[in-house]
Amino acid sequence: MFRHILVPLDGSDIAEKAIPFATHLARTAGSGLVFVRVIHAPTRDDSYGAEAVIGLNPTALETQFAHSNHYLETILSTYKHDLEGLHVEMDTEIGATTSTIVSATRLEQADMIILCSHGDTGLTRRIVRSVSQQLVRHSPVPVLVLNAHGMIPEIKEAQPWRIIVPLDGSALAESVLGPALQFASSLDALETLELHLLRIVAPPSIEGSTQNFPHLDDKAMQVRAMLDAEAYLLSITTRLRKENSALGNLRITTSVVSSPAIAETIVHHAKQAQEMTGNRGTDLIAMATHGRSGLLHMIMGSVAEHVLSATTCPVLVTHPVKSADKEHQIQILPHLQ
Repeated sequence: MFRHILVPLDGSDIAEKAIPFATHLARTAGSGLVFVRVIHAPTRDDSYGAEAVIGLNPTALETQFAHSNHYLETILSTYKHDLEGLHVEMDTEIGATTSTIVSATRLEQADMIILCSHGDTGLTRRIVRSVSQQLVRHSPVPVLVLNAHGMIPEIKEAQPWRIIVPLDGSALAESVLGPALQFASSLDALETLELHLLRIVAPPSIEGSTQNFPHLDDKAMQVRAMLDAEAYLLSITTRLRKENSALGNLRITTSVVSSPAIAETIVHHAKQAQEMTGNRGTDLIAMATHGRSGLLHMIMGSVAEHVLSATTCPVLVTHPVKSADKEHQIQILPHLQ
């Protein structure tokens, strides 16, 4: 179960759209909430690289802290009804946005981050998208990203939920199943809850599979790959049902799709599911990412980030936690904005 849910707030109405859902989830999961506002240190006008000079202008910094604390108090007042009975903490931190949120996550011992991504165009969109993408890459806990222009989910008994989990046969992709099932257990009061396992099989000519089986043509290889994918999903389904029998309302379904475009197919699959149900209920995409950065990320990109930028569905993203993360010893990169 999620014990502490962290919600980053930047003072905007869009960021606050995450609050009602976070409070509903906290209530059903028995979790506490942590609202975090990040402020930036005053800088010297003639400085190169905008290095912080905190000691030079304490009044400006104190003013920022005062404004932030007042804003967070206003949040408690505005959402008083939603927050009633919940344990709520408020935290103002100073530093670069993403790295400070990651630090606050560890400090507050949060085990999930929920935020609402802006859908604005231009510079604002690039800045905010950068923050959400950096959190997805570096957060030590699952990140649930809601889309301001999509349907903000609600937790109601009559509201059907469908969690779409793309799997590629790797341990990395399967690592999201734990958090996804944790999330599902938090929604256990719902009458209709579906975990949908999706396997996307690239054509043999894309994967180069025919090199391993030269006696088979592309069509035969495709049939073989699809059958293998179905068998794989069946084994995962059997295991999940055995390990999670307590989730009596959980229905597990599967589908195998042939496509060379992984991210686009995931987005289309979720959109198609919404259209088939007449936009009733909520579709959430849950997936794992390598958390790549630097040159490797520039070359290969991230399927999770492509999905985030293209879908209006909520997306739950995790990546494997390194041993250094477990010991809270990972270095926070100062350039993360």
